[in-house]
Amino acid sequence: MSFHGSHSCTAVDRQRRSRWYAVFFVASTLLVAKCTSADRHEGTPAIYASTPVVAYIVGEVTGDDLRVESLIPPGRSPHAFELRPSDVRSLSQAALVVIAARNLDEWIAQLPSVPRVALMDFIPDSLTLPRGSQEPNPHFWMDPMAVRLVAGALAESLCEIEPERCERFRDNAFSMQTRLDSLHRLISDRVGGGPVPGLIVSHPFLDYFSARYGLRVLNIAPGSGSLEPSPGDMAQLITAARSGAYGAVATERSEPSAAARTIAEAAGLPLLSIDPIGGLRGLSSYDQILLSCLEQIHRADG
Repeated sequence: MSFHGSHSCTAVDRQRRSRWYAVFFVASTLLVAKCTSADRHEGTPAIYASTPVVAYIVGEVTGDDLRVESLIPPGRSPHAFELRPSDVRSLSQAALVVIAARNLDEWIAQLPSVPRVALMDFIPDSLTLPRGSQEPNPHFWMDPMAVRLVAGALAESLCEIEPERCERFRDNAFSMQTRLDSLHRLISDRVGGGPVPGLIVSHPFLDYFSARYGLRVLNIAPGSGSLEPSPGDMAQLITAARSGAYGAVATERSEPSAAARTIAEAAGLPLLSIDPIGGLRGLSSYDQILLSCLEQIHRADG
């Protein structure tokens, strides 16, 4: 009995030591990787992107050659973002500041003279959509084919600040464009696989997605989600929601809409909270943002 008990204890000890060795190995590997990444980026210029989704797009083109950081935290709306003094200090030393659009990232006007790029400037007029009185609609990234055009133009802008890395930027942009072609085909196949319900949307952040894939969309407010409709408009929207033409009401996660909730409750429709910005769990890449959007729309139909 004594022998077997001693043997069992030794086996347990060995298992515990093995687990600790494994944990130590993983932790050491992560630490080395982190230090290696830090060493690789030491002395390289930093690029600041306005939001996580813009950082995803920029990071695809830069690869590991440049440090890309998102300025606006996940879950925060660019419409409500205000620069802090620490942000101004960091941005004043950036090699490049990349925003989605000037009429979305309005805080950019407060910055001193720093190199900047608005990705919306790369979108041809033939692909831009209006947003009420504010043209163009800045949410272009919800169309992967628009982002495909941005990738090549962004690579050329990066070549101007880092010419010795130019070929890598162009190669990365080409790889990204190839992957976006596959993403576009995937979404097209899923949308074309059966009827997709129309959506009543808090504001026009899904217009590019709906235009690309032929979805019916009715916007509650023509501008940002902070604009609420009049009582008369609300009555018309509720009537439309009850017509059977729409399967859900959608609002942007970072801009909750009281009007959207009221319409959903009045019509008995599900209320979707869609995140077009990213940075939160499960939305750590551009592809995941679009596929998550599509999944929620399909779930509403189910």
